[in-house]
Amino acid sequence: MSSHDQLLIAVVVAGGLGGYAIVSAAFNLFGKRGPEPDLTEAQAREILGVSWHAKAKKIQSAYHLLLDKYRPDRIAHLDSEFRKFAAEQTRQVTAAYERLRKG
Repeated sequence: MSSHDQLLIAVVVAGGLGGYAIVSAAFNLFGKRGPEPDLTEAQAREILGVSWHAKAKKIQSAYHLLLDKYRPDRIAHLDSEFRKFAAEQTRQVTAAYERLRKG
C-alpha cells in the first residue's frame, strides 16, 4: 500500500469521506496521487451501477450513495478486514466517478 493510500485511509477514518474528497482532490490537483486504475467507461459504469444513458446528476447520485455505504462511522464496529475492503471500494468508486466525470 502506498503512502498516499495510507494517508487517504487515515483521513477517511479520522474525518469521514468529506476529508477524503478534499485530500483526494488536493493530490489530483498537485499531481501527487498514485496512478489511477485504468478503467474503461463500461467498467466505470458497472462499478457505479449506472446505465449508458445516465445523465451527470444520476452518476453523481450513484457515486454519493456508494460512498455513503462505506462511511467510516457506519463500519467502525466491523473488523479491520472489512474496513480495508471498504477503503478499497471507496477508491474504486472514486476512480470510476472520476473516469466518467472526465469523459
